Amino acid sequence: RGLGDVYKRQGVNVALGSDYVGWDPSLTAREFRYLHELGGMTPLQAIRAGTSSAADLLQRPDLGRIARGCIADLVVVLGDPSKDISLLEKAVCMVVKGGKIVRHDKPVL
Repeated sequence: RGLGDVYKRQGVNVALGSDYVGWDPSLTAREFRYLHELGGMTPLQAIRAGTSSAADLLQRPDLGRIARGCIADLVVVLGDPSKDISLLEKAVCMVVKGGKIVRHDKPVL
């Protein structure tokens, strides 16, 4: 079992995020990978730590999830990051921020 399961059993909430204004958003993908590789979380647990779990800790149910009435910025990757977390670093093909596409790359197959 990974540490993510231990955290969950012990009731420890793990969140990923930064309030640093100059933070390079591409570094966040590396943080997800670190939670997986060094923190013992599954890829999905790491992704949740940076999305819905972080929003829950901030008491913001309108953030961190894709649902009607929620505010969501999206990173679209080619593949399934819950199986391969490194896709968040190397396979981004679209970014949607504030409902507008701010990056759209031609997918490389």
